Amino acid sequence: MNTEIDDLKNAVVKLVKAGQPVFFGCDVGKFLERQAGLMDVRLFDYENAFDISFGMSKADRLRTGESAMTHAMVISGVHLDAAGRPLRYKVENSWGDANGDKGYYLMTDAWFEQFVYQVVVPKALAPKELVKVFESGERKLLPLWDPMVCRML
Repeated sequence: MNTEIDDLKNAVVKLVKAGQPVFFGCDVGKFLERQAGLMDVRLFDYENAFDISFGMSKADRLRTGESAMTHAMVISGVHLDAAGRPLRYKVENSWGDANGDKGYYLMTDAWFEQFVYQVVVPKALAPKELVKVFESGERKLLPLWDPMVCRML
């Protein structure tokens, strides 16, 4: 289902609170410090260093191939602010204990917004209005060459 980023975040929080790990797809090559295990859009200040401005939206980056879903990982924890909004996520990667903090990464909410493209949610825990749309049969299957499909095959 194609939905708003806040729906994805809410689903992650709901799943983690229910004790469920969350499988997700993202563009792991962007703003990642592999050894420290950090995923944050503020890790590197390319705009200042090169006196340039990045103005592409997430949708534009997908359309032009500047970003794509290149990797899948698991969210196993989330740190919420006082209002219950996610600030950062605990991510388990498959690259082994030598990367990150014994295989775990810290992903900021800003990174989630820019580089997470898919979250797998069981129907039982998905928003009812999205399940209704899914079950209505009004689906559009994406072709294999679509940027949301081809990179993960």
